[in-house]
Amino acid sequence: MRRFRFLGWFMLFSWMMLGLMACPQTPANQEEVAAEPVGQEVSTESVKEETVGSEPAVEPVAEPVTEPTVEPAVEPVAELVADAVADASVEKEPTPEPTVEPTAELAPEVVPEAGSPLTLAVSDAKDVVASYLLSGSAWNYFGGATVPLGRHFGTGNPSYHAAFRFTNVRIPQGATITSAYLSFVPQNEVDSSNRLMLNVYAEKVADSSAYDPMNYTQGRPDQRSKTTAKIDRWIVRCNADCSDDVTSPKYEYDCPQRNRDCWNRQTRYQVPKDLKDILQEVFSQTSWKSGHAISIFLINAATDQDGDKYKGSRTITGFDPTQTDKAPQLVIQYQ
Repeated sequence: MRRFRFLGWFMLFSWMMLGLMACPQTPANQEEVAAEPVGQEVSTESVKEETVGSEPAVEPVAEPVTEPTVEPAVEPVAELVADAVADASVEKEPTPEPTVEPTAELAPEVVPEAGSPLTLAVSDAKDVVASYLLSGSAWNYFGGATVPLGRHFGTGNPSYHAAFRFTNVRIPQGATITSAYLSFVPQNEVDSSNRLMLNVYAEKVADSSAYDPMNYTQGRPDQRSKTTAKIDRWIVRCNADCSDDVTSPKYEYDCPQRNRDCWNRQTRYQVPKDLKDILQEVFSQTSWKSGHAISIFLINAATDQDGDKYKGSRTITGFDPTQTDKAPQLVIQYQ
């Protein structure tokens, strides 16, 4: 602002000087005019004498006035700093942070209350399988809608190693198993000539892996680790004509079970042995977690010394998509 005021005064003064230069007076005139008293007329004769014979007055050519270049005003640094401080002092609205949607929490696992039964069922054809030794070191491995138990009819009557895999077993680690029963639907009507002698185990792992009948070299039922606890030499012996009357010549101990051992494809058969100790060994492992899978093994235990009636087999329903209600089941109670 000071610089602009100086330029204004300078321009005004220049214009005044140019005006004076445009109307010059001789020194004589200036003296006479100055000597004339104020209010008196000036003699025209004296003016004429002075003008006669004098050279005409030449007006000086006015030099062009060049206006000084006005440089752009530069604010002092101090003023810029002051402005910056003033701007910084102005309260600004905070930039809103992006809204983060909360991650949906997974629903808590539903575990059946202790004391209430947990019913599991095979849900895939690959979860009901069997393997047996063909000859030498060659094994056969298969599964599906039906699975055999007992011994194969081939040379040497090799043993069947049948496996039932149950997934999503919602039993807490360390739970006390109070009962566990396996059941399945037979494919035989009545078979009193073919008896079974079976050992029952569970796989001794914290999570039983899936079976693959296409892979003959690993993961077969006969290759997997077994629990120490087992049902040893469980006999399935049919006697449809027995009696539980001790005075009857047809009396046989536990005749009702002998009747059930005859099997009926219209009736689900429950293994009469409690598997609680076998499953307890699995669920007591520190690495066991609720929701893991378990496998139950039914493996032939008979030998040639047990007689010809223990050289055969029986067949049960595996997994048939058209009748899933006939798949093997495992019912567990715990506390």
